[in-house]
Amino acid sequence: MRRHWRKAVLERDCNCQKCGATDQLQAHHLLGVQDHPEEMLNVENGVALCFRCHLDFHIKYGRKTGFTKENFYEFIAKEKNDTNS
Repeated sequence: MRRHWRKAVLERDCNCQKCGATDQLQAHHLLGVQDHPEEMLNVENGVALCFRCHLDFHIKYGRKTGFTKENFYEFIAKEKNDTNS
């Protein structure tokens, strides 16, 4: 089942939602699975991130618990601000 979730997220997004990369894509849960197991297979709870951006997100906000959708939006907004500077 989780493979279907991953495939659906990556097919919908097609590129990294932070940097725009199209290779090494991974599906990222907006709400952590340990904190919100009921959202684990909800495609709306997923976004595509490349390997590097996915790693950077979890280094900043944690790996298993405590991160939120707001953390993700903050994370991608920083890229946009850095790009426009």
